[in-house]
Amino acid sequence: MRGIILVNKEVGLSSYDLIRIVKNRIGNNYKIGHAGTLDPIANGVVILLFNEATKISKFLMDYKKEYLGVIKLGIQTDTDDITGKVIEKKKVPRLKKEEILEILKSFVGRIEQTPPIYSAIKINGEPSYLKARKKEEVILKKRFVDCYQIELVDYFRNVILIKAVVGKGFYLRALARDIGFKIGCGGTLAGLKRIKIGKWQIEDCLKIWELSEENIKKKLIPIKDALYQFKEYYCDRKVINDLKNGKEIFSPGSEDGYYKIISKDEKVLLIGEKKNNYLKLVRVIYEDN
Repeated sequence: MRGIILVNKEVGLSSYDLIRIVKNRIGNNYKIGHAGTLDPIANGVVILLFNEATKISKFLMDYKKEYLGVIKLGIQTDTDDITGKVIEKKKVPRLKKEEILEILKSFVGRIEQTPPIYSAIKINGEPSYLKARKKEEVILKKRFVDCYQIELVDYFRNVILIKAVVGKGFYLRALARDIGFKIGCGGTLAGLKRIKIGKWQIEDCLKIWELSEENIKKKLIPIKDALYQFKEYYCDRKVINDLKNGKEIFSPGSEDGYYKIISKDEKVLLIGEKKNNYLKLVRVIYEDN
């Protein structure tokens, strides 16, 4: 069994909890991973990877993600979400819809974002959240991240509801914090739902109580199909072997980017990258006899 499944994670569980649940249901005979964490405060789409599919995690994490978020204004917490310790409270000013829209618009595009100190980003090999829990000073550098769209769903009193489409490494907790800062009263993330990764929507997901071996096999998406954004390149075993031995293959006429390199008998799958008409190996995904 190799491929991916989509799971609708419930609030209160971590992404690793999903892996534990699946292993409890189907045993420990499979290598299982995930393609991007979702905080316990959040629910929604998580991708679980089985066996050789664990090798494509980094590529799936590049897919766009869509969220529904609840931002509570007037408070700032140490974790940048509602589960954290309140470190400051301020009065929320009266806001017009046009003012909120203008503030949201300022976060669309390629922006600089400081990640929450309670995150998995490592400092000298140690996750920053562990340092924060030990009350050690945590200073994380700003990073460039992509926000493709923010939509104002609703607002009332001290709450803003948004829908956001974002790229890899984007923290909705940081967005909530920064929106609150820009309004001048502070803000924290009070709720989060991931409704889409790439083309896959929450309606495509298995629920936790549906995670039986039978349902997993029925809903399993093959690796080749999971990499639907990659172009395909079919070739014979000689080309496969040349790529594995470090040779770059001349392939004019097609676009640059990542490719699914597939043997004609479909028993071998590689990931390759093409630049300036030359295709080179990035990773061997599987090679059946």
